Amino acid sequence: MDSVIQWNCRGMKNKFEELKLFVKDCNPVAICLQESFLLKDDSLTFKNYTIYSHPASDDNGKAHGGTLIMVRNNVAHNQVTINSTLQAVVVTLTLHKKFTLCSVYLPPALRIDIAELDRLMGQISGPFIILGDFNAHSLLWGCRTNNPKGEIIENFIQKHDMCVFNDGSQTYLHPATGSTSALDLSLCHPNLFLDFNWKVADDLCGSDHFPILLQTVDGLQQNLIPHFKLHRADWTKFQLLCEERLVPDLFEDQAHSMELFTRVIYQIAEESIPRTSNRKKRIYYPWFTNLCKDSIKSRKKALHDFKRMLANERLISYKMAAAKSRRTI
Repeated sequence: MDSVIQWNCRGMKNKFEELKLFVKDCNPVAICLQESFLLKDDSLTFKNYTIYSHPASDDNGKAHGGTLIMVRNNVAHNQVTINSTLQAVVVTLTLHKKFTLCSVYLPPALRIDIAELDRLMGQISGPFIILGDFNAHSLLWGCRTNNPKGEIIENFIQKHDMCVFNDGSQTYLHPATGSTSALDLSLCHPNLFLDFNWKVADDLCGSDHFPILLQTVDGLQQNLIPHFKLHRADWTKFQLLCEERLVPDLFEDQAHSMELFTRVIYQIAEESIPRTSNRKKRIYYPWFTNLCKDSIKSRKKALHDFKRMLANERLISYKMAAAKSRRTI
């Protein structure tokens, strides 16, 4: 099924291998990253994906913030040019239906101007999905407290008749205290709310935010359409079969001769031209050894143990497992 990933990765460069592994498992059509830490002059590519980026701010060579959207090359899409002071990227893409996808990052110190949010919405047309780290607290999406920034976002959601995918699950783990919160929001137009299932991953993947997965519900996903491999066609066989079967007598007294001609040509093509598979290609990485697999398993177990008992020593154990996993990968 089709899926979209949302993740505050806290640096795309140092999470590059982790992102590859996540993509290998779910093969998403699009990836929205926040705090990419990519500066304007940074050049980064990701195989089979096109990257649209809003650069991070440059503080004497140190990057802060930044957001981007990666779209799989075989998905029909187009970047939308926006005029906004916010860190946001917008593209339109087509899955089971056409919609607009926006990735946004609002830094903790940013004073939110609802007029600027409204201005961004004025440049987003049709059904939409907005994914991002809003750094705002509200009971509405799973935080334990409300704050003024959260109230502004609540008003913004209500004003534009948005639906909230969040189900109350925690999306952020404070690396120093071990406290959790729901800072990452997934918002959408009402026409898209029932089209996706929302799920928080069970591993931080080296960040302090959990990746979030939006998957199309059963019945909406589209199987890959096989295509003829024209570069591997047996044209000699194709020609001989055409000469043998496309004879004038075949079309005499036929009311739908063009339909018959098309059907015969297609049968000949199937016999002489191989086609691509309708199965999704599985991605393999030679460097992903059993040692990498075991280190990720240990990291997940340490995180699970900490969630069961919020003890300081278990938080330290998780940090050690996460550091070891990152070093191993």
